[in-house]
Amino acid sequence: MPTHRVNRLLARSAFMALILFMFIFGSAMTYAQAEQVFMNIRFSQALIGIGQTVKLSIAFSNAEPNPIHVTSLQCSQSGSSATASSISPMPNIVGVEENFETSQTYRGVVTGTTVVHCDITAVDTVTGATYTATSLAPATIDVIPQMGLYFTAYSATRVATVGQTIFVISKFGNRGKTAYTNLTLSCAELGGRAIRFISGTPMPSTIPAGQSSFVEDRWFAFRKGDGSMICSLTATESVSGKQVILFAPIVSIVVK
Repeated sequence: MPTHRVNRLLARSAFMALILFMFIFGSAMTYAQAEQVFMNIRFSQALIGIGQTVKLSIAFSNAEPNPIHVTSLQCSQSGSSATASSISPMPNIVGVEENFETSQTYRGVVTGTTVVHCDITAVDTVTGATYTATSLAPATIDVIPQMGLYFTAYSATRVATVGQTIFVISKFGNRGKTAYTNLTLSCAELGGRAIRFISGTPMPSTIPAGQSSFVEDRWFAFRKGDGSMICSLTATESVSGKQVILFAPIVSIVVK
């Protein structure tokens, strides 16, 4: 066989081998790298009334070996029961093994269900490779005509002394037409460890339509400092089975 034909066949074989190598290993590398950008989304609660708002929390992490530059972060929805605001803050550069959290607000406009998923595109700041990721699971929000549940918490004590007992009153009611079940009240201290929970009156498990109730908790001021707290009420709407979480204004208490 002439030498030039042998060289041409060898060159052709080498080229095909290179293409095959790039296809196999290049595709595997892209897949492995893309798997290292993870994103998760969730609504703060699954049920709202028309005119009410709910926050969609968006969190993603960069497990790539290099920092990434986020070029696009968008959320799409199916269903028109809620309208969305813009995502804020928008990410830019996310370092290696760093997490980024942002949010988007949705407002209920008509009854129905809205399902949301988010997509992110980022560029490796070292290699220039482009990565895309979609939220691991969609987030769903149901909008009903009226959210009848309401909740607040307060204390008559603004300034306490060490050794004093502090009373915190939590009031809640149901202006809607359906009952709420599985009621759970939770209060967490924000300022540190200046106050300690002692006891509280029993918490009802259900609140029927048109009813209201309250709970009185006793806290003990045992150390100087900020004893402010935030309280939340969790309940389940009996018809839809969706969970509702309501937050009361911060209860400001200082222990001197």
